[in-house]
Amino acid sequence: MDSTDIEPCGIPGKGTPVFSVIIPVWNRQATIRRCLDSVLVQDFADFEIVAVDDGSEDESVATMETYKDARLRIVRHGANRGMCASRNTGTAAARGQWIVSLDSDDALEPGALGYLWEMAQKAPADVGVIGGFARRDTGELACPALPPEAPFGFVEYLEWNNRGGGDYLPCRRQEVFQTIQWPTDRSLAYTFHMRLAKAWRMWIAREVLQRIYTDSGNRMSKEAPKSSAESKRRAAPDLAADAEEALAAFGPELRKHAPFYYWCLLEGAALWNLVAGRRWRGTKYALRAYVRRPLAIHLLGIIVVGALGPRPLLAAMRWGWARRIHRTIRHACVPSARKTGTAGGCENRAVGTGVATQGGKTRASP
Repeated sequence: MDSTDIEPCGIPGKGTPVFSVIIPVWNRQATIRRCLDSVLVQDFADFEIVAVDDGSEDESVATMETYKDARLRIVRHGANRGMCASRNTGTAAARGQWIVSLDSDDALEPGALGYLWEMAQKAPADVGVIGGFARRDTGELACPALPPEAPFGFVEYLEWNNRGGGDYLPCRRQEVFQTIQWPTDRSLAYTFHMRLAKAWRMWIAREVLQRIYTDSGNRMSKEAPKSSAESKRRAAPDLAADAEEALAAFGPELRKHAPFYYWCLLEGAALWNLVAGRRWRGTKYALRAYVRRPLAIHLLGIIVVGALGPRPLLAAMRWGWARRIHRTIRHACVPSARKTGTAGGCENRAVGTGVATQGGKTRASP
């Protein structure tokens, strides 16, 4: 099924759909059916799905082509370009009023789009992002700090990240992407999220709308050591550039409202520059981070190991010593992190946790 085979609307005859659900796909033959089914069974039916195949080498495309639902379009990359580039492609092809981002190994909870529609109708005009909590298949919520209950702005966004951040199901106005675009590289899109939070307010409901699954074989946390190291080495220049851009663009505000998040970005800029083979640049950021937190002695280890080259540093990262020390420091500095761990991730960065209802039939109105 190609994009040319699809009718130009979420529901035939209704025109522009309310939601465009963007699903990047790369070698997800084993999970894409679960993801698509969770969207296609939603009781709110005015949506389209734009699935962006990012150069899959398995049967992901063949699996998607078995669906004959006119709301599904498949857009293809000739080669693997990364998650953010796939979201950019999907967003450019989207026709919906609101853009929902969903990973191809995850799923919507029953009633999720209906809940988002209720939020969209009530959202003030300056709210560009709405959404709800995500729950992992292990049972816990995927976020270590409570977000504000009401729509909130950039300062609250930074403070939230400083307390731990987390994953959530994001739904953004189409207008957001008229001035703010996803990066086209393999970064974690920190700068994208900060620019968006600077330009638009956010509203995250205390409702579970997404299920995060951990059974996909090509999740970075599950990749074989050799392929994982290669993925990190390939992405390192983009990851470093993203952290550096965020520090340059929002440094004063980060230092004031999110000092620990600022330190994490310094640490990230150090680590990824060293993995990219930029020893002096990585060392400079590591020393800046160390000056701010002298107890973070693992930064000295990063400098020493990084001087030996990317391979020893990647081996140390696999061993996990830096992550364990980092978590210890975070727990000492940020009480809310003691229950869950450190912040990080690509797409859904900046939501908290708390008592949210299980996704299902009964939902309170937003």
